[in-house]
Amino acid sequence: MNDELDMPCVRRRRHSAEFKNQVINACLQPGVSIAATSLRYGLNANMVCIWIRAHERIRHDSEPAPPSLVCGALIPSLLERPVKV
Repeated sequence: MNDELDMPCVRRRRHSAEFKNQVINACLQPGVSIAATSLRYGLNANMVCIWIRAHERIRHDSEPAPPSLVCGALIPSLLERPVKV
């Protein structure tokens, strides 16, 4: 089937545990964007989030990960009330 379309066969990439740990550690640094780190390594951000969640589950079996380390977590922000003029 690929011969007819002249498209290369796309295969799923497999990443070593060392590479995954390197990406996860880079993402968990304070102030680092998971999306930007994923792009830097040529990865999909959703896949990296799955790696991070699995890493946190293994590392903290008995206690949940802090909200700041979980992908998609809401980060509270303080908004000032509008000034009435």
